[in-house]
Order: sequence, then C-alpha cells, then structure tokens
Amino acid sequence: MSKNAYYQVVIVKNDDIHPLLGITPQAGRKHYTTVIVPKRNESQGQIWRKDDTYLPAILCHQQLEFCMTPLALLIIIAAYLLGSISSAVLICRLYGLPDPRDSGSGNPGATNVLRLGGRGAAAMVLVCDILKGMLPVWLSYWIGINPFLLGIIGIAACLGHIYPIFFHFRGGKGVATALGALAPIGWDLSGMLIGTWLLTVLISGYSSLGSLITALAAPMLTWLVKPEYTMPVSMLSCLIVLRHHDNVRRLLEGKEGKIWNKFSRNSKHSGNNS
Repeated sequence: MSKNAYYQVVIVKNDDIHPLLGITPQAGRKHYTTVIVPKRNESQGQIWRKDDTYLPAILCHQQLEFCMTPLALLIIIAAYLLGSISSAVLICRLYGLPDPRDSGSGNPGATNVLRLGGRGAAAMVLVCDILKGMLPVWLSYWIGINPFLLGIIGIAACLGHIYPIFFHFRGGKGVATALGALAPIGWDLSGMLIGTWLLTVLISGYSSLGSLITALAAPMLTWLVKPEYTMPVSMLSCLIVLRHHDNVRRLLEGKEGKIWNKFSRNSKHSGNNS
C-alpha cells in the first residue's frame, strides 16, 4: 500500500523531536528534520519513521515551523532585490549592444541576448540569471529554512527577475532564475529539468515550448525526487507558465520563431562584420 495516500510530510524542529523521540536529525540539516505524519491520526501525534514503527509525539504549533521568521522575511526581500538586477541589460551595456528590452523580442533574457550579441554575451547572462535564483535558495537551505519558505524565497528571486524594481519592472521570463532556484533541491532534479528542455527543443526547435514543457513537468519530477518540495515548485511553475502567455499565443498562431533562426541570424551578422 502506498504511503503517499495516507501520510503527509511536515517539518519538525530538531530540538523538539530528538530528545522526545530519539530520531536522528537529517544529515546536513542543522535545525529541522522532515518526518511523515499519518493524515488521519495527526491529532493523536503519531509519527512514522523509516523502520515503519510509530512513535508518540506532541505536534504543537512550535514544532510545525511554517511561520514567517524575521530571518526568512529578510532573505525573501534580499532574494527579490538580487533577482531585480537585470544581468541582460547590464551585460548588453558592457558589450555595447542595444537594450534587450527594446530590441529583438523585447525580453531581457539569454535567448534574446543570443540574438543581439552572440553566444558569449548570452552565456554570461544565462550564468548570472541562474545564480540569482541559486544563491539565496542555497544559503537558505544551508541554514535550515523549511521547504515551504525555500519555495517562497525562490519565487521572490523569480519575481525580482520578472518585475525588477531597479529597471522599471520590465524583466524577463524567469526560466533560468527558476532553474537556479531548483538546483539546491538536487543535481538529479536539475539534470532531469535540463534534459527535458533540451529534448523538447531538439524535437520542436522552440525554446519557449521547451520552457513550458519543463515548467509543467517540474512538479512531477520534484515529487519523484523530494516530494516535500512539490507544492512550492508547483507555485513556481505556475508563475513561469503565466509569464509565457505571449509565447503560447504565438505558438498557437504559428508565429513563434525557432531557436535555430537566432543562431543563423547571428552567424550572418558576424559574417557581415568580418
């Protein structure tokens, strides 16, 4: 019988469960441990652990640490501000390229910078956008922030990228930043997401379709790897899909450009300048 149908994952403070239950805190987690509580018996305080034994516990509100702490709030604000640094605009200025918000597709992201300035500038934008999502989430994971708040921090970084306060709220689609926010969950999940995007792009030729399929697949892949992160990843996926509404319309109308065209245009531009 599947345990997923009858149990739910909760986050409990190590200081509470360790002396009471004798459960060893998870490796690498300083403050919290993930445990599974039977849904129907939650009020009785039963906790299930890996050896299939039940241990009595008092699951009070202090143990279900889903409340917003001042540190978590500070990190959420910092994640949004970090996400608001538009690497595409800054790198285009560094390379003497047109403003990506007013040129090409009008999207300040790596794909549009690839069209405007070539692979080198696009690679720099891609790396910077990934780091904007990865750094705050990884730091939060390391200090023991619970999965739900980790998801909020990742969403804050993506919202900063999409609606940057430093650049008049004109941002990108948030795909690379979302990938960076998901990376701390595990390299296996990151590999599956990148593989999904690459496979979709190789088959269809559409970068936007690859992003949409990957965003839709992310919650299911997360559930397979670390189910406790499924809900925040689902919220992040909804944000990415909503941000691609213009791409969905162009795909349905057959007007969306393929990524190969961006490479060929850039090659022609380089040939004309040589």
